[in-house]
Amino acid sequence: ENIAAPANKSPIWGFAVCAAFAAPLMEALNYGGGGGWHFYGASSTGKSLALEVAASVFGPPKYKQTWNTTAGGVEVMAEAFNGLLLCLDELGEATASTVRKTIYSLSDGIGKASMTQDRQSRRRRTWNLLSLSVGEVSIEDKVAERNGTLRAGQALRIADIYAAHPDLKRDLPIEARQLKQSITKHYGTAGREFVIKLLEEMADDNNLRNQFDAIYKSMTKNIEDARRARAAERFALVRLA
Repeated sequence: ENIAAPANKSPIWGFAVCAAFAAPLMEALNYGGGGGWHFYGASSTGKSLALEVAASVFGPPKYKQTWNTTAGGVEVMAEAFNGLLLCLDELGEATASTVRKTIYSLSDGIGKASMTQDRQSRRRRTWNLLSLSVGEVSIEDKVAERNGTLRAGQALRIADIYAAHPDLKRDLPIEARQLKQSITKHYGTAGREFVIKLLEEMADDNNLRNQFDAIYKSMTKNIEDARRARAAERFALVRLA
């Protein structure tokens, strides 16, 4: 009533909620692809609110994290949000180098190997999660800041989505105000209830798998590029959620 109903009036907000629900499906479906999405565009497109709405599924406003960190800091966050949706705000605060490294590390699910001062191997951090990011510039433009080039594999790991696209943008000032008020009061409950219901669904392994396979097949029937088909798996998770 307080979050899902108003959020459902916007494709961006609705997608963000479902992306949060999609993360726990990874373990249920033995999905280890990782990756995520990045909403970009000028202010007043609803992208920042989308991130806050997604965060409210599992936690309070402070659940949302920031790009203003190092590659090592990203590993710490990734492990903490294992099995969940990692919400990253303000792409513009990150360096191009950090963004390039983060794209790979978040989807690969394993941290960098390192050693202590006495030459002992440190424990390597591991995770399996989805990520949702927002910023005024695209991932592609951010990587290009230092004369870098976004490779095809990187682009498919975190998909750039233009939030101001006519098919996505909605003028919903009343719903936006309602959501901004609601997310400070109503959070965490939906995510826990979803996991409880998911555990019941997992009693029949084939049910979830069959639903996912059917959705994935319908979404990729006209896709011939194998890389694009792999990227479509994440969207199929959201559709299933």
